[in-house]
Amino acid sequence: MLPRGGVDDAINDRTMSPLLRDCCFEVLNVMTAVFTVPNGPHVRLYEMYGPGGNVPADVAALAARASRRMDVQLRIAGYGSGPLSIIVR
Repeated sequence: MLPRGGVDDAINDRTMSPLLRDCCFEVLNVMTAVFTVPNGPHVRLYEMYGPGGNVPADVAALAARASRRMDVQLRIAGYGSGPLSIIVR
């Protein structure tokens, strides 16, 4: 959805343009389908926190818990790899 050079610049600058933020939000929103199971609650992305953002205390507490957390290395062809953490409350 975005050229690699622009993504690399954003990583180096630790900033997210509005376009990059919207694209990341959309990718994460689509990924919620992975967690939607028959007869289970509907999973919805409410917020995304990026570099320099203030993370609410309840989210920080969830991120600090070792249980119900999955840390993976995500690899995207043409872009490289990076960490992704999924936390379920």
